[in-house]
Amino acid sequence: MDDIFFEEQDNIIKTRELNIHGSCILLNSLSYLLTHVYFYNETYYKIIYYLLLYNFKYVFKKLKLKYSIYDLLYNLKDIHNEKQTKYIVQDIIDSASLRQLYMSILMLYYLYPLHVCTNNTYNNIIHKYPLFLLQYIYFFLKYSPIISFEKYRSIYNSLNNIKFIYYNNDYSQKKKKKMNHEKNIYHKHDDIKRPNISTIELNVYNIILNILRKKNILQHFNLSTTFNVYMYSVDILIKSTKIKCAIYLIFLFIFYLFIYLFVYFLFIFYSFYIYIFIYYFKPWAYNKYTYVHIYISYFLFCHHLFNIFLRMNTELDLQNKIGNVNINLEGLERIKKSNLLYIFDDIKKSNNVEDLLLRVKSCNEKIKNLNIFDEDPIVKLKNVNNNDDILVDFRFKERKNNYMIGTNINNRGEITADFEINIPYIFKTINSIEFKANVSSFYTNNLSFRFICPYLYKLKNFKLIIETNLSSINNIKCSSYIIKTNSLKTYLLQNNHSFIWEIDFNRILHRINPNFIPSDNILKLCDKYIKNTIKYNYKIDKLNYLNTNEQDPNIIYYTPYPVSGYYYEIENEMSLPFCEANFFKNHFNVFCVKKIFNNLFTYINISNGIKYDYNQHKPYTLNNFNFTGSIGSSLVLRGFEYNSIGQPEHCYKFHKNKNDYKITYNYLGANFFTNIQLIFKYILNIQNMNPMVFFYIHLGRLSNHFYSSINQLIKDTRISTGIGIMAYIQKNISLELFFNYPILYHITDKTKFFQVGLNFKGIL
Repeated sequence: MDDIFFEEQDNIIKTRELNIHGSCILLNSLSYLLTHVYFYNETYYKIIYYLLLYNFKYVFKKLKLKYSIYDLLYNLKDIHNEKQTKYIVQDIIDSASLRQLYMSILMLYYLYPLHVCTNNTYNNIIHKYPLFLLQYIYFFLKYSPIISFEKYRSIYNSLNNIKFIYYNNDYSQKKKKKMNHEKNIYHKHDDIKRPNISTIELNVYNIILNILRKKNILQHFNLSTTFNVYMYSVDILIKSTKIKCAIYLIFLFIFYLFIYLFVYFLFIFYSFYIYIFIYYFKPWAYNKYTYVHIYISYFLFCHHLFNIFLRMNTELDLQNKIGNVNINLEGLERIKKSNLLYIFDDIKKSNNVEDLLLRVKSCNEKIKNLNIFDEDPIVKLKNVNNNDDILVDFRFKERKNNYMIGTNINNRGEITADFEINIPYIFKTINSIEFKANVSSFYTNNLSFRFICPYLYKLKNFKLIIETNLSSINNIKCSSYIIKTNSLKTYLLQNNHSFIWEIDFNRILHRINPNFIPSDNILKLCDKYIKNTIKYNYKIDKLNYLNTNEQDPNIIYYTPYPVSGYYYEIENEMSLPFCEANFFKNHFNVFCVKKIFNNLFTYINISNGIKYDYNQHKPYTLNNFNFTGSIGSSLVLRGFEYNSIGQPEHCYKFHKNKNDYKITYNYLGANFFTNIQLIFKYILNIQNMNPMVFFYIHLGRLSNHFYSSINQLIKDTRISTGIGIMAYIQKNISLELFFNYPILYHITDKTKFFQVGLNFKGIL
């Protein structure tokens, strides 16, 4: 970036027109000056009146309507044109600007201008404003949608926190008395005579209260005072008390209280148990891969003996008829035996020994798919060679309650605190519950509660998972809003297939900061919306984790990283009716591993995603694709920061050193992405750690167009290369440290030459 670039940016700021949001802020400020500040020169009021009229006219001109304001107010009688005009106003003016516009109209309607002599016989002062100004006020009241106010910190209240109770009528009388007794007009620092909004707020409160009483709807609303509303302190809040809202709030309160008490008591009762568990089991934790290797070797050995047992035709007559088959279950203390008997119904139908052994093997596979025990059950058969009744003895090892407290790094590079509880066999059934908490700051956190049912009576081989999620994502560092989500997900899983129904209640909180001016697209983000979608996910995992020894090929050992094979996953998401998020989304990922020789491996990862919005005028921006920087899986793009490429949004940030606003960029993602990674990894045999040195070439593309032109395709493409070192901390999870060199990038991208990241197996 040279001097020419900075000159162009300065010219953009100087020649930039006032947008809708800035115009509404100016309307607010002018209304505040007219009704709250007394000027000693009456010319200032004329200037304010002129600016108010010009600003209203400018906002109306920005709408680009085909009718004049006179026709829209008096001559237009077509309902279709009226609805179309309302739609244009709602589409162009964002909700934050509408709040400021309504607040300006509220002040102009109820508060007296300080230079006008007031009269007690009038309840309002509309008659004192020019007719042209009233036309624009009436237009926005007629064609703008009604929105609710939200609580925000008041900027103007921060200027003067002391609230005076003073009547404007008394002020005007004292003004005349002082002018008669003194030659000079007011002193500039006569703060005691400065009027305030507080007493007028009480009048407005009484007016609204009387209106609700006359309409006989006071019982349906709560009228509260002293609330910071958006940019001003208007001490009135009207809140609906409908039954549905009350029931919903009560339900949320009970649910939050239950979760809080549940976590609190579990933490108290089991904290001592966790301490003892960590203290005694700490020595073997440093050699967990050896323990996993012993377990797998033992499992393979038992499986091999079982196959030999099935082939013992010479010692055992497999066609020998058997009598009644009885089942004995041992080791079950937390599960009722009756809740597992359905698994063994097929065993009781056995006719001969061969049929019995095959049914026992099938039963073991069902138990393994349930994934509710620590180990596979030990099976013993008695009286096999006789025609008498046969006893099949199953010995189980139940799981214990699992607790985990630790730290993690999310895909934005933030260090988070994790707390997880897994409680199996609730109410002595095969079902289990999970609670997870992930917190990185006051605004960025996630709480989830899961109910897992591993068996459905009518749907064989299906699992049911119901998950509720409460999350808050803070975008204040790079933008000006916070996303709060309450979601409910239902999973129906069968082997490689997953069906997911998800409904989200999302809320966006715009934070007003005088040092940061967001772009128009950010301000147009819907404050409240519902996402109601259904997903289908299909995956095939053919990755191999068994490697051979270099000296002795007959020795096979387990590795936490894949050494060969492939992984494939595809996900389709489609929105359902009755929600604001209307889109279709497709995302697939292919991950292949090939061993070249000895300790050298090559990894290839190809990902692609497409998102289509049904309503192109109101796209669902928050579900766009974004690259996650150095942390993640299919959306990793090394050499670039989290969510830092694509079509930039021009925002403005105030720099104290230069006392001026400079352009800063924000990114809302895109509808199409392509990601290709080629990695060469070499294993270093250093004791038991086995770190890897790797070299990579990375290509990524993020765009709102599938294909428009060759030049645009090159402009949207990013290429980086680098070298680094990595180590696997868990299965398919590696910690990486690497140096990057971005080869192809854009001037607005946020690049990094050194990164630390977590990489996962190719999961979506």
